[in-house]
Amino acid sequence: MKKLLSMIGLTTIITISFVISEKTITAVKNVDELMTEIKEKEKQYEIIPIEAEETDDTIIPGLNGKKINIEKTYEEMKKIGSFNEKYIKYKEVEPKNTSKQKYDKYIISGNPQKNTVSIIFIVYNNDNIEKILETLEKNDVKATFFIDLNWLEKNNQLTLKLIKKGHTIGSISTNLDYEQVEFTWMNNIIKKLGKQKINYCYAKEKNEKNIKACSLQKNYTIIPNIITDNNPLKQIKKNIKSGSLIAMPVNTTTNEELDLIIKYIKTKNYKLDNLQNHLSEKNDN
Repeated sequence: MKKLLSMIGLTTIITISFVISEKTITAVKNVDELMTEIKEKEKQYEIIPIEAEETDDTIIPGLNGKKINIEKTYEEMKKIGSFNEKYIKYKEVEPKNTSKQKYDKYIISGNPQKNTVSIIFIVYNNDNIEKILETLEKNDVKATFFIDLNWLEKNNQLTLKLIKKGHTIGSISTNLDYEQVEFTWMNNIIKKLGKQKINYCYAKEKNEKNIKACSLQKNYTIIPNIITDNNPLKQIKKNIKSGSLIAMPVNTTTNEELDLIIKYIKTKNYKLDNLQNHLSEKNDN
């Protein structure tokens, strides 16, 4: 019994010592000149979140803000002994109104403040995307491929390869009909095949039945602001803006002009990214 009481006493002393030590460390930090300086400059480096722009049935994603992570910043700067903005550690702050899980709304753009655009290829049945992949690889660009059921059945391994290379896969089901049972099967295959966390549907125009079917599967539905046909470069030059969603068919013209299109977009200082990153509210700045 005495041995047990002695052990309990020792444990209590250790616990109390630990608590006192923690409080002492915290107290020392709080009076440290470096900690005081970090706290004084906290507001100076704060980035306010941007709210998602929402109407009855459309949405443009918001953008996370940033605040200094005081504890981590202090730990980093303490190593060098002075305040240096290069060592600031941030934590993201979500907007109050976010696009997350709003599957019943059409996404019509990425957030313009991200200064990104996204190229989307619409891939049917027997379309060959090898030339497109070659051009994307050469220019170090990640894009998005909306594929139909027949193409997926013939190109399981290529679909997996696309995801592994950093591209996003979306679904156009069969002839953009998302009410078919096959769409659910296709959706699951895309998720499981490449472990893609977010799935997307495509729309040229609003369609209540389709967005309802996509929403039930927890797919986001996009409507591009640029849908090219026979003159893609000309159309893009005329209509591109920060946040643009650019849809292109897989055809000879796209193959011929894609390299020029990518170079033109880069001269406008827009970043090109896949749909998943483009529509994310994560703040990479």
